[in-house]
This record gives sequence, structure tokens and C-alpha cells, in this order.
Amino acid sequence: MGAARVAVARAHSGRGGKVVSLVTLPDAAHVDAAAAARRRLLAADPGFPALTPSQKFRNMSVATVVALMIFVVAACGVLALVTMTFPSDSLLYPRDKND
Repeated sequence: MGAARVAVARAHSGRGGKVVSLVTLPDAAHVDAAAAARRRLLAADPGFPALTPSQKFRNMSVATVVALMIFVVAACGVLALVTMTFPSDSLLYPRDKND
């Protein structure tokens, strides 16, 4: 936080009090060190471990059961909508006619 305040004060005094925005960039040594650390961590991390066949089977069986349940619920909903009877179009037209 102190380095930012010093940079703002230096820019403020250098521009005569007319500082609109200020961009601070790290030095090249810091950027190179951060990039090297990032590459080292990426090289050391093998990523996600491969799934074993038992884990694949478990995932596939759970997905199949969930898909089957969703299909059954959707089919029941469509069946209920298709077989629903409406005594009259009471939403569009009133039951008693006003002639």
C-alpha cells in the first residue's frame, strides 16, 4: 500500500496536481519470477487423476438413474396434461351467455 501512495504522490507532484489515472507495473525481475513459479507449479501438478473403471461405472449408473427418473416424471406430466378434461372454456368464455 505504501508503494502505491508513493507512486501517486510522485505522479501528483510531477504533473502539477493533474493526475487522472495511474498505472503501476512490476519490474521485469518480479514478472520473470512469477512466470517461472507458475510454470514450475503447472509442471509439478499432473492435473486431475484419471478415473478408475469403478468410478466411471458409478458415475454412469448414477447418470442413468437420474435420466430415467427425469424421463418418467416428464412422461407422467405430459400424460396428465393430455388426459385432463376441461368442462368448458371458462377462461375464454363465461358459463352463462349474455345475449
